[in-house]
Amino acid sequence: MSARTRALLLALVLPVPAMWLLAGSGRDLLQAGVELSAMTMVGCHLVRRPDLRHAGLLLVAGGVWLTLLGDVYAFVAADFFGAPRDTEVRNGLIVTGYVLLAWGAFLLARRATRAAGRGGWVEAAIFGLGGAAPVMVFLVLPGLQGAIHGSATATVAVYGAALVLLVTVLARFSISESLDATSLVCFGVCGLITLAADFTAALHGAHGRDVVAARALWMLAYVSFAAAVVHPSLRIMLDGEAPTGEYLNPRRRLLLLTTGLLVPSVSLTIGLATGDTDQLWLIAGVAVAVSALVARRMYALVAYIGEQADRLAALARSDELTGLPNRRSWNHELPRACDAAFLAGRPLAVAVLDLDGFKDYNDRYGHQRGDALLRESAAAWSAALAPGEYLARYGGEEFTLFLAGLDAERAADRVEQLRRLVPAPTTASAGVAAWSPGDDPLAVVAAADAALYRAKAYGRDRTVSAALVDTVDTVDSCGTVESTGVPRLAEPA
Repeated sequence: MSARTRALLLALVLPVPAMWLLAGSGRDLLQAGVELSAMTMVGCHLVRRPDLRHAGLLLVAGGVWLTLLGDVYAFVAADFFGAPRDTEVRNGLIVTGYVLLAWGAFLLARRATRAAGRGGWVEAAIFGLGGAAPVMVFLVLPGLQGAIHGSATATVAVYGAALVLLVTVLARFSISESLDATSLVCFGVCGLITLAADFTAALHGAHGRDVVAARALWMLAYVSFAAAVVHPSLRIMLDGEAPTGEYLNPRRRLLLLTTGLLVPSVSLTIGLATGDTDQLWLIAGVAVAVSALVARRMYALVAYIGEQADRLAALARSDELTGLPNRRSWNHELPRACDAAFLAGRPLAVAVLDLDGFKDYNDRYGHQRGDALLRESAAAWSAALAPGEYLARYGGEEFTLFLAGLDAERAADRVEQLRRLVPAPTTASAGVAAWSPGDDPLAVVAAADAALYRAKAYGRDRTVSAALVDTVDTVDSCGTVESTGVPRLAEPA
């Protein structure tokens, strides 16, 4: 913001204390002058900056202009024609302006907080409904009903809806710790000052809009609105450059929810105790609406917790790199598969697959290329799995597989097919072992792992079945293999 702009805003604020020194038409001229000057700044800025003409901002500006026209109409009517200040025309302009202002503020708030989705809006609505209802019933409603004529009920209803929406928007801003744009702060200050001015006017009944304190607050609200529009940070909010990850303060959210839930009940109690029961039906209706919103929030919270629990469970049982089930899942699923095979009376085989020379590959090409190889191999094997086959990453470059319904020989043939799907020029070795009823599942994995190491010792790039090994092969300290035979099912192609 330029020094010239700051000076203009300061020049609009300095005359406000003079409202207590002036009277009659002089006070009206000062208020109208400050408010018109502030809105002229807004209009000129929007003319120069077409990129700021967002629908929400234009609605807010239009609403503020209507409230200003209502004040000017009252001043002219009273000072030049001797007519009453409070007329249906004035109040109609002001209430219509409040509706546009509140709706525009909601659109701006939704745009500024879209990074958080719908987060925080339910709590804000609960606070808006619960907090605005008693103010309407005990202060605003009696004052407006005495100030306007004819269609009072409809006007008050429209004003009440606008008030609830405006309080909701301000409450939504209050729980965010990421919306730090100065323009948004000025909008919030404008809204708070406007509510304070309305509250002050409502306390003084039918002629509350002529109270000096309320009028001075409205003048400051106009200046705050002008500051919000002309500040450069408004572009950040409208562009959506921030926030990228809005943080909503959980304590403030809980405070809004609790306050909005308790205020209607306390208001009902006060109304019944004081005998002021004419409008308590409105608070009772608000209490029901607030309870419904609280129930919806609790349902959403329970559903969210359930989703997070499912997500955490899935993360705990899956491998982050390949997306395959991890060792924890394997240790859970293999005993279940063994039980199912026993009950169905069908065979079950277990295989362990290992990428040949993976450590050397990693050292030569780097960990990123190594991770890519693991992902590609896992994807190729997963895509080729048949019903009854379960593949998991056991650790490092080792993968485990069980094959339901296949004996050792057929399982070895099937694993050989899968083994050859490794992306060239990499090769893989595999060991296969059959499970028999009564066998410990971990022992079968150990047998398949031993067969894998025999495949590695006999040259890699092959599948070895534990059932075809007639002798115990041993590997000495020099890596020499001693065996009476070379058990292999497949030679390299």
